[in-house]
Amino acid sequence: MKNIKKFEINNIDQALSMYQKGVSRRETGSTKMNAESSRSHLIFTVEISYLNQREMIVNGRLNLIDLAGSERIKESIDDNNPNRKKLADEAISINKSLMQLGQMITQAISKDSNKAAPQ
Repeated sequence: MKNIKKFEINNIDQALSMYQKGVSRRETGSTKMNAESSRSHLIFTVEISYLNQREMIVNGRLNLIDLAGSERIKESIDDNNPNRKKLADEAISINKSLMQLGQMITQAISKDSNKAAPQ
């Protein structure tokens, strides 16, 4: 994946600051349907490790995913917009990535449903 960065943080304020930094760097564009249409996805993963009372390491992961919205090009991009080609190309890329994500979710669900139930 493009533009992935990993940081070690030590408290909630640092986590929120990193999240806000990611949100502020998202690409946006103006369309007929939305003045600030998100043109990129944001995936924010928090991994937590700690030592519990039994001195066992406990790990957890939280994924926050904010996807760019799909758009109908004919309805969202004005023919007179000088950036029409760029916006149309972005919309096509966004729609393709959302379709691929849907296929991955379908495959994951299919794999889970094919597993035998515990006896």
